[in-house]
Amino acid sequence: MARPPFIARSHIARGVGVLAVTLSALTAAACAGSGGTVPGEETISKTPTRVASVDIANSNRDTGKTCRAATDADPGAPDPQRILVTDVSLLDALCGLGIQSRVVGTATVAGAVPAGLDYLGPWVGGVAKVGDQGAIDGAKAAATDPDVVLSVGSDPVADQVKARSVVIAPKQSWEDTFLAVARGVGRGQAGQERLDDLNRITKDIGRGIDAAHTQASMVRFGKDDEFVQGTAPFAAQMMTLLGVQRPAVQRVPGPIEVTDKNFHDADADIIYVSFAAADESYGKKVLTSGRWLDMGAPSWKRVFIVDDALWFGAGGLAAAWCVVQDIQYTLNSASS
Repeated sequence: MARPPFIARSHIARGVGVLAVTLSALTAAACAGSGGTVPGEETISKTPTRVASVDIANSNRDTGKTCRAATDADPGAPDPQRILVTDVSLLDALCGLGIQSRVVGTATVAGAVPAGLDYLGPWVGGVAKVGDQGAIDGAKAAATDPDVVLSVGSDPVADQVKARSVVIAPKQSWEDTFLAVARGVGRGQAGQERLDDLNRITKDIGRGIDAAHTQASMVRFGKDDEFVQGTAPFAAQMMTLLGVQRPAVQRVPGPIEVTDKNFHDADADIIYVSFAAADESYGKKVLTSGRWLDMGAPSWKRVFIVDDALWFGAGGLAAAWCVVQDIQYTLNSASS
């Protein structure tokens, strides 16, 4: 089998790898001026573990370093010290602003903070729980004595908790949600600066990893099915920021089911695989099949398993940096 074009550029990629290391140092310095280094950059796994003979991209992520350095309140803006969160989707924004230590209470889903938010770090587990979303315990909420209550759609404890209420509009982009939370906690300017950092630094990283000359496929396994993914998922948006290209069939927003007829539509220079269902047996069967292993990316060991909840979740600034780290590391690894 002839080497695919991506491997043929390995002499370029080695130079790019050096540039990427330099960019890592530069981006850390750039971030320091507005809130610290890219979180987790120095601790991302260099020795991934494997599932079905496929490397896990983030097996040793240090979630204790996900959150950014603390931001200061904008001049004249409110600076809450005690924040109650009645929708777990807003926790990422507070982590991205570096004020997660001020969260004194949070809602739960089915009695717990969803495992999909583990990437935010261990601090989430230590926050007081005030009941499930949609069924907040007013007494527990009031006991947290918050300065501000952050909610989505409506404030479920407005009649029970004497605190300033900030209600975030539902069904908007993750960027708009982040900025709304930032304004709600008096950090509108800092929030915009953090988003600007993300856009600027990812472009630099994208050039450093030669993203424009790389096609990345996203494959998501369910309990008994397989889909290639389009441009809509959160991680796909991060690929766009980085300048990573997608196979032609994956340049539409929605997913496409993989069948015997379009099986090879999953192939690309690199493939990112995730498991949407707890039962991973179907996906593992495909990953170890001869038909899969005969494709280009699998045959050259350019397949990586990623965190489904992180890559396909609602997203946020903290999640964005985690996904960018995954892509940066795996493209460097696949090119070396």
